[in-house]
Parts: sequence; structure tokens; C-alpha cells
Amino acid sequence: KEGILFDGTDDQLIGTVSISQPYHIFAVMAQTTWTANDRVLEHDSGGNAIIRQQQSGGAAYDVRMGAGTATVNQVDPGDALWHAYGWFFNAASSYATLDGADTGTANPGTTNMNRISLASTVAGGNYANIGLAEFFVLDQEIDAGEEANWEAYVTSRYDIAFA
Repeated sequence: KEGILFDGTDDQLIGTVSISQPYHIFAVMAQTTWTANDRVLEHDSGGNAIIRQQQSGGAAYDVRMGAGTATVNQVDPGDALWHAYGWFFNAASSYATLDGADTGTANPGTTNMNRISLASTVAGGNYANIGLAEFFVLDQEIDAGEEANWEAYVTSRYDIAFA
């Protein structure tokens, strides 16, 4: 797939944003390798709001989300192939999706997005060895029609099947 490849040693994209919950994050991503606590995304300067690989003690390919309280809503594709991920942050109504399959809701916390660092912590470190073909953030939850459009686009462009 075309996209940005992060080598897991020293690559990151970083910037400043300001988005309060609720917000929705989408990615078409492959986990080339995985290491406990490597960051797919860190989105606050305090290290509290994160999407990270394999929480300590988790299985290979696990990805969890956190926003200050806990890391929850584990998704596990079970392989290093390209998949469509979604993370909706809205306190106790938060959820994650993998290829359209929903994890159910859980509460990762209420920390808002004030920085964005792809493939590492904001300060550098915990570098993830991942590929990103698509990545975007919306300041709201998408509705069923928008979700259908996203799934149709990803299916046609990347040949990823949705649940």
C-alpha cells in the first residue's frame, strides 16, 4: 500500500491541534512489528491520551486507546496486514472499531487532544513500526451514512473487507 512508513526507531510526525471530546480518529494501518506500549498516536502533551500497541501483557497486534484514565477498547487484527481502524473518544461512550467491527463502549477518560504525534510519544520515544495509508481526525462522531461512505472508500481503494 502507499502511505507513510515509520521504522520503529526514530520516525514521528508531530503538530499542535486543539480538539475537545467528542472526536473520531480513523486510520488505514499495518503494524509491521509490535512492541508493548509503542505509540500509534499520542494526542496530548502529558502522555495521557494515546492509541498504543500491545499494552504490557497483551497479545501481539493488540491496539488500545486511552484518554487519561485507562487503556480500553482493545482491537486485535491478529496479523501484520492492512486494516481499517476507528477510535471514537467521548468519555464513557468511547469505542474502537476494526474493519467495521465495534468493541462496545468503555471509558478511557476525558483528556482532550492538544498535540498530535504519529508513531511515537510527543517527546519522542516508544516509536512504532507501522505503515499509515490514511489518517484523519473529525471533531464529532460520524453518522451511519458517513460510516458507509468511509467503508466503501476503504474497500474500493485498499481491498479491506468490513464486518
